[in-house]
Amino acid sequence: MRQEYVEKLNEERLRGVGNLPVFPFNDNSGLTKREYIATQLLASLINTHGDIDLASKTAVKYADSLIKELNSK
Repeated sequence: MRQEYVEKLNEERLRGVGNLPVFPFNDNSGLTKREYIATQLLASLINTHGDIDLASKTAVKYADSLIKELNSK
């Protein structure tokens, strides 16, 4: 049970950091870091997978993994 709780907290933290703007403006609008990373990955993954649904899910998974790794340093 504790492990599930810790994983949930880590996921919430990841989403929090990933939802910060990548190119902030005065009103903090624009793409989030998570969205920006995912769109960059998606362009390549569509060519690799050919399936937009699979490529989209994979891009988000990779974006989350990259944000998590960057936060661990």
